[in-house]
Amino acid sequence: MEENIFFKEIDGITYTSDMRVITGCKKDIEGHIIIPEGVEIIKAEAFRSCESITSIILPDSLKTIEWRAFVDCRNLQHIDFGNGIQQIGCLGLSNDIFDGCKNLHSVIIPSQVKYIGDAVFYKTGLNTIQLNEGLENIGNMVFGNCQMLTHLILPASLKHFGFHRSNHFANITLKTIPVDFILKITDTSYRYHYPEYRIITLTIGDRKVFIPNMMDEYDRSKVNAKINEEGVTDNLMYSMYKYAPSEAIRTEIGYHIYNEALKQNNVDKIDEGFRLKLKQRATGMIFHLLDQDRLEEAIMIINLGFLSESMIRGFLKKTDNPAVRAYLLENLHKLDGDGKQMQL
Repeated sequence: MEENIFFKEIDGITYTSDMRVITGCKKDIEGHIIIPEGVEIIKAEAFRSCESITSIILPDSLKTIEWRAFVDCRNLQHIDFGNGIQQIGCLGLSNDIFDGCKNLHSVIIPSQVKYIGDAVFYKTGLNTIQLNEGLENIGNMVFGNCQMLTHLILPASLKHFGFHRSNHFANITLKTIPVDFILKITDTSYRYHYPEYRIITLTIGDRKVFIPNMMDEYDRSKVNAKINEEGVTDNLMYSMYKYAPSEAIRTEIGYHIYNEALKQNNVDKIDEGFRLKLKQRATGMIFHLLDQDRLEEAIMIINLGFLSESMIRGFLKKTDNPAVRAYLLENLHKLDGDGKQMQL
């Protein structure tokens, strides 16, 4: 058989004859794959549905990974991007490079990478990702539908963060806030008939601000403009509950704010009328959180000191949860010690 002068196959992977481009592979390749030095481009869908690959090491020579290159590699658990590539994914495309890689739980983005294109890690199993200093641009929906990725730590070098509305982020840690960041991580409440309201905790240095994931469009723009112009001020931190789209989420944010204010000895910065509302609604909110198995948040409210002795004794009769009972008893002993509940 005449030798193909344009392509060659090595260990089930097809390369151009100069070994600079990978164009495809056999679907039965498996295990640990090492891409040789000299390869510069991995073409679109080159490793599509190679379900037996478990790990890939990319060479320092690699410059481009095209769209859907590793789509549906369902057992891929590890990828090493090497020390050469500066851009993962192409500009202006929904890249979906690792879409469907359900077992890809952890990724390290090396420091030389400046740009991650749209939807690169869309619908993966990521639960942790290390974004090193040097990264400047994260495209739209890079982490879209990554349901286990609830905490992002963003580097100070980041200049642009693309749209990630209606995602699963519960905690985002930043050193600096990119322009229009609030518009990128929140959505407008009227877009959904049954919206899933959540609280996003932004940590900037020693400050925490609790953002509703959905807001009225006017309020959303107002909060975004305030943070663009002034950063996270005390006034904004302690009044974020005002921008929540429902009374329930407003109250829930209020308890988180109050908890932070206690730690900072700044309770007096929270509106007095709202503090009284928090006290009046504490019992109902605790029951609501326990019904949803949100134990940590229920215990947080128990420890805020809003409950009277009679309320605590009532709770003790209704709950068998040992952790909840322990915190209730601790607060009861505090009341017995000083003979009164917290003064507002």
